[in-house]
Amino acid sequence: MPKARKMLALAIAVLGAISLMLLAGCGSSEEDVKKEIEDDLTAQFEMIKNCDMELIGELIEGDESWEELAGYGITPEVFCEAYFDGFDYSLGPIELNDDMTVGTVELSFVCKNYEDILASFETELENVDYLELVDMSEDELGKWVGSLIIDVVDKTEAAPLDPITVTVQKNDDGVWDLDEAGRKALDKALLDM
Repeated sequence: MPKARKMLALAIAVLGAISLMLLAGCGSSEEDVKKEIEDDLTAQFEMIKNCDMELIGELIEGDESWEELAGYGITPEVFCEAYFDGFDYSLGPIELNDDMTVGTVELSFVCKNYEDILASFETELENVDYLELVDMSEDELGKWVGSLIIDVVDKTEAAPLDPITVTVQKNDDGVWDLDEAGRKALDKALLDM
């Protein structure tokens, strides 16, 4: 019997040690979760900074304004490269709720301001000699407008925008992402939409 008790005690000790290791591995520390949020958000903002084609495809899907730009000979890639030239971002401190399933973070951006672009475009149009445009075909005129749009966007300087505070949570893919209100705040901050 003593041998059986020793074996049982050893088995219980091994099971206890395994349980402790599993429990330690299940829970993430607050710093681990904050690092995961930082990494996931950084990956997403780097896609914007680098005009990632996958992201551009997601942005233009179902948006009729891109079709309008295409009528002027402007591809989404060209527009995004011009608009996000000089784009940068920074993440502020990340705060987590008690069960570490929802976080908040302040985001700061340097980006071209959509209102500045529109104002510059209007100024450029005021300075146009329309007599030069009279003999252009509709296609030539469209390309001229497209060229003017891209020139104005290219010349607009990126500047710091007002910071926004957003809520983040894991999406269905297990990636930390902005919630719906955060997405709207981001659209408004970057695209004034």
